[in-house]
Amino acid sequence: MSNEINEASESEEQVVLEENEVQEEKDELTKVKEELASLKDTYARVHADFDNIKKRLEREKYQALEYSNEKFAKDLIPVVDSLSMAISATAIEAEPAVLLEKLQEGVELTLKQMLSVLEKHGVTPVDESHPFDP
Repeated sequence: MSNEINEASESEEQVVLEENEVQEEKDELTKVKEELASLKDTYARVHADFDNIKKRLEREKYQALEYSNEKFAKDLIPVVDSLSMAISATAIEAEPAVLLEKLQEGVELTLKQMLSVLEKHGVTPVDESHPFDP
């Protein structure tokens, strides 16, 4: 009988050990599932942040382009004013030779002003001595 009790006792201990192992594995599985959920949440947030940054950079790029065109246009206003003055100078009554000389001087100054604006915005003359090679 004592042999049967020992076997029953060992059998109960074995069952308890197996139940403990099962519980530990369930706990570990729960922990892994929670970690997976956390990582999925982190991934979703990072992905959303990336999309937001991408959209913001695209928007800022277009704003920068708009601003650069605005600056270029503002820098051309004095050139346009100079050309308008040159046109209105033809209405002045003066000796034709003097008028032509003053008009030529004004157009030369306007050209220098225009070239200065273009250079300021990165437009430079191309060497004409070589054939055009895009």
